[in-house]
Amino acid sequence: ADCGSARGLEVTRIVEGGDVVEGLGERVLGRVTATDVPKPGSDEVLVEAEKHDSALTVYGLAAIIHPGNANVLMAMGTLFEIGNQTDSAIVYFRKAANLGEAGRSPALARQRLAIIFAQSGEVDSAAVYYRQVISEAQASGDTDLSIRATKSLASVFYNAGRYREAIPLLRASIASGPADGSTRQLLAASYREVGQVDSADMVLREGGAAGGGA
Repeated sequence: ADCGSARGLEVTRIVEGGDVVEGLGERVLGRVTATDVPKPGSDEVLVEAEKHDSALTVYGLAAIIHPGNANVLMAMGTLFEIGNQTDSAIVYFRKAANLGEAGRSPALARQRLAIIFAQSGEVDSAAVYYRQVISEAQASGDTDLSIRATKSLASVFYNAGRYREAIPLLRASIASGPADGSTRQLLAASYREVGQVDSADMVLREGGAAGGGA
């Protein structure tokens, strides 16, 4: 129905040798449904014809049939985010994040929530998910992700004028591994904002000494 024709195109997933080469959601991404899609088990119209991306329809149906599938929920959230429907994206990312699983999709959902809330200035909500990301990264030994998330949360606090909350995070980031100059600069700036000029100078001197030693 994308081309203006009243006729639709039937699309199925591609399976070769028993393996799914390309899923249905991937194949219909960017297309729209040719006819109304009813909610399973009823006459209620779930998706009106030519109104929604077919991939969203596919995953929407999957989310109804398998409400606890983190991969499906993550896919729904991602499609809504791509379509700039942030509120709907948050709903599905939260569902995936709150499943209590340790898999890739719940972890990615928590990362997306942290970033979305940070970008919208919802500091406390961003902090909740960044702390979850940090905790999971530390538990799994992913030092790089832990440092990145810690610095990101510190930046969120700094930009919100919550310097005293940014300081311990930045110190932890520096202590966890080699710190780039921007981390030390942000820590020094945070110290200055709370009137600890000597601490700010010390942080920069330590950075200079570390650089010189290299």
